[in-house]
Order: sequence, then C-alpha cells, then structure tokens
Amino acid sequence: MDKLVTLESISYSAKKQSHIFGDVHQIRIIDDVSFNINKGEILGIVGESGSGKTTLAKIIAGILSNDLGKVTCQFSSNHDKARPVQLLFQNSEYLINPLRRIRDILNDIQSDSSEILKVIGDLGLAPTILDQIGYQVSGGERQRIGLARLLLTNPELLILDEPFAAQDYASKEKIKEIFGNLNKGKKITVVCVSHELEMLKNLADRIVVLSAGKIVEISDTTRFFSRPKHPYSKYLIEADEYKLTAKPSTFQENSDIQLCGFFSRCDRGTSQCKIKLEKHEDDYSITYCNHPY
Repeated sequence: MDKLVTLESISYSAKKQSHIFGDVHQIRIIDDVSFNINKGEILGIVGESGSGKTTLAKIIAGILSNDLGKVTCQFSSNHDKARPVQLLFQNSEYLINPLRRIRDILNDIQSDSSEILKVIGDLGLAPTILDQIGYQVSGGERQRIGLARLLLTNPELLILDEPFAAQDYASKEKIKEIFGNLNKGKKITVVCVSHELEMLKNLADRIVVLSAGKIVEISDTTRFFSRPKHPYSKYLIEADEYKLTAKPSTFQENSDIQLCGFFSRCDRGTSQCKIKLEKHEDDYSITYCNHPY
C-alpha cells in the first residue's frame, strides 16, 4: 500500500518538576517510535492510560514537534488553506459553543449549504439540527458536530483521540459505523487512538501497541486478536472485558530508560531484556520482544 505518513525514530520528552525538591527532569514520553500510516487504512493505536497515545497523535497531527526523528507526509497538493490532517480531540463536544446555532458554527468552516447538508447526513444527523442552538443538542450529537467541522475541511488524514470515551454501547457502535463509512465512502485515512480494544476489533485494519512510549507490536488486526505475540498485547486482550484495571504504563527519566515498557510486569522477562530487544517480523506483524508467543 502507498504510505501516507512515515514516522522514523520519533522521540519526544517533556520537563517534569519535583514537588519536593523542585528539580527539573526530562521525561521521555515517546521513545524511538517508527511505523507507517498507509493511505486508505484505519490504523488503531492502543495502550493503557499514560502509554503516550495522545502525545503520539499530536505529533502525527503536527500539533507537537518531536525532539528526535523524522515525520514524512505524502499528502496531495490541493490543500491551499485547510490542513490535510485533522485531530478530533477527546471530549471535543465541549468545544461547541452552547449559545450559537449549529448552522452558524458549520458556516465558519464551509459556506456551501449543500456540502454541509451532505456531511451531516453522512454523520447520521437530521437537517433540522442546523437550526438548533448548541445547548439544545445531546453530547453525542455535539461530538458529531465537532466531527462535521473537521470533515468540511476535506482532510486526507483524520485522527480520533478516544472517540468512544464516556458513551453507551449503542452510541459507540453508531460512531464506529460512521468512522468505517467515512473511511470507505470518503476515502479518508483514519488513525483511531483508543484504550477500548473491543471497538477496534472490527474497525481497524492494523493495530499499533504502545507501552510507556515504546512500540511493542504492530499487527494485522485479525492476527492481533487471535494470536498476539507480545506479552503486553496478550495482557491487553485478556484484561477483563477489555477494561484495563492493572497498573498503567509509567514513563522513564531519560537517564533510566528501559528497553521494554512492560518489563517490570512481564512474567516472561529475563536479564537479556535489559540489554537488547529482538525484532521479529513476518507478513502479519512486527514484534519487539525477546520472548514472544
């Protein structure tokens, strides 16, 4: 497949100040991450809270600048004004002005009423919603209005940050259906960042697994759920009803970076894991682990 975005050895650090002594430390949040986003695919990025998923999404979107490495994009040249990458933030429904008409909110992006009607129709919204005020629509509808604002810019890459958070099952299934239709109907490449693996099972083409800012596995989705190779991937899938309840990933100070973010919790780890990690690659997956399944 054609590559839309290529990430090569991406790293990102942030400063953290000690509450007790006031010392400032560099915390490595993304560490030597490399993978491709293929044109036309739906790519899932998974991991526990604190694994670096949202930071990575912001780097891909160009909101944050990586400290090390290179991001290469192969977008078309017809984006004179709008950005070819759009990021739908978690809880984006709160960005909708509760005192403005929905029509006016969307007119800020696109004045063509026929295009607005088409987009809201694609999102399963009735035309009558355009005459409502922000506070009159539900949280789920506000999220879709936020998504409509992004779609009216005609992005080539749409990044979704925890789009299923705080929704009931029916709403999650509806929004999942919408994302799938956008990918196929509008030919939009989608990156979906989520800790809810169940929602990605029949949506994503591939899965990228992050642990403490490091990639541990990249896999075809079907193979990922049926035969995960990394112990951390297996742990995520076997977590009770896909709900992650164990200790979250923790970042390391730059002076004390572990090769594997799951090492302290892994029952297959050995002293070799502190020295070097092997890369295993086949037609379906890439795994960074000395003792994969």
